[in-house]
Order: sequence, then structure tokens, then C-alpha cells
Amino acid sequence: MKKTIILSFFILFLALEPSLLAQPAHNWNSPSEVVKQVKKKFSDLNSYKADFQIQTVSNKKSKNMKGVCLYKKGGRIRYQFNEPSGDEIVS
Repeated sequence: MKKTIILSFFILFLALEPSLLAQPAHNWNSPSEVVKQVKKKFSDLNSYKADFQIQTVSNKKSKNMKGVCLYKKGGRIRYQFNEPSGDEIVS
């Protein structure tokens, strides 16, 4: 008897609240759609320059790296590190 009452309340609750079972509506896009939108948005960009900072923690030791990122259209990217000085990554 007790199980029947609990089950009845559960079924009634689900019947009155269908939104609990429904998928939430959202405007999220697939990763490939996000890539398309980003490429479209920045297609007119010829170059940019940005400061960056990277902090890593390993074995309770912290390491900081700072520098400048330079981009030119065509996929050319350069990371010039100020800290540690002299390091550079060119793509």
C-alpha cells in the first residue's frame, strides 16, 4: 500500500512537471560551427599583437612566463618571451 502511494505521487509529479524530462533549450553550436563563426568574424584581420602570461604549477613550484604574441595573416605566429628572456617560438 505504501509503495503504491509513493509510486502514485511520483507518477503524478512527473505528469504535472514534463519540463523535468525535456531537454533545455539553448543556442549552443557544434564545435565546427563555432570554428566557422570565428573564422568568419576574423577573416578581415591582417595582424595582431598581444601580451601573454603563462603560469604553471608542478610539485608545488610555480613557473611564470611572459611575452608578446605576434600574428600575421597566413598563419604566421611568433611568441617572444620576455620572461625567461630570449626564448622564441615561430610558426
